[in-house]
Amino acid sequence: MSECRIAGSIACQLHTSPYPEVVMSAHRLMGYVWSVYVEPGFRRKGIARYLMEAALGHLKDLGCTMAVLHSSDAGERLYEELGFERAKEMRLKL
Repeated sequence: MSECRIAGSIACQLHTSPYPEVVMSAHRLMGYVWSVYVEPGFRRKGIARYLMEAALGHLKDLGCTMAVLHSSDAGERLYEELGFERAKEMRLKL
């Protein structure tokens, strides 16, 4: 029997925070992608791209009109190839 191993993982969801009704519903359907991970021995084989395409397809099926993620330096090239654009974010530690 051959050994089975997990090569990678990804998580995504429709963002469900309460938006005021003045925001058009088409702009409220934002999907989030996080925790994209591929085991080191499986990297550079298209697994992250496959996982991303599956997650983005799922978000589209949910009706999302936009997908958002925070990228590591290693992931930036792939995300840009998939059509993601850089966006400005500000943070404050509390």
